[in-house]
Amino acid sequence: MNIEKLLDYQKADREYDELIKERNATPDVDNYLKAKRVRDFARQSLVKLSADNQQTHAQLERLTAAQDEISEEVEAILESINNLNNEGEIDEDEINYLAQRLDDLSSEIDKIAKDVAVISERVSALKKECDKNTSNGEKSVLVLKTLNEAVKKILDEYKPKEDELTEKKNAIKAGLTREEQETYEKVKQAKKGGLPAVLVPLFEDSFCGGCRREIPGAQLQKLNDEGYIFCQECSRIVYKKK
Repeated sequence: MNIEKLLDYQKADREYDELIKERNATPDVDNYLKAKRVRDFARQSLVKLSADNQQTHAQLERLTAAQDEISEEVEAILESINNLNNEGEIDEDEINYLAQRLDDLSSEIDKIAKDVAVISERVSALKKECDKNTSNGEKSVLVLKTLNEAVKKILDEYKPKEDELTEKKNAIKAGLTREEQETYEKVKQAKKGGLPAVLVPLFEDSFCGGCRREIPGAQLQKLNDEGYIFCQECSRIVYKKK
């Protein structure tokens, strides 16, 4: 791994990142990006809420169908009992069975009623969440439209410098092997939001220059032999200054 070339690339990469950071910190762009995140989050949430809503309504339909089946059976049992009374035939075993079955069906209806109440609350909560995300999404879209022209102007102002630094980065990148390019990007993205520095110098002869973790003796020996190591704590490439 060519540490010197990677350091040159890192310098250009950090110049580019700093420029983008400066651009994005301008009030209009900052507010635009925040509104964009709110809009995107609202859209993603609405998709999920829609799926949850469909699932919840499907559960309600199944419970309603089960309740209808129970109601039909209850009517049939009551009709049977009525027929037995009209015919004057008393079959205690059958009467007891029908009575027990009515009790069981009553318990099932009570359970369904409780499940329906829980799901109804869920439907209500989903509606409130949906309304909230819809409102947030609409507000963010309005902000985006309001800031669109101002942001476009800022982007145009930064574009020449951005293009210059992109060209500089690409020129240096062309001198790196594919493995070096992939390693650099992998280490950079090892932490959420990206690491500010991929390559760091050895600190005080035995510490990572990034996270300040003490480097074990075997790793230090490897660093002396190969010129670099990967920190076991933060994944950065630790090199020894010449």
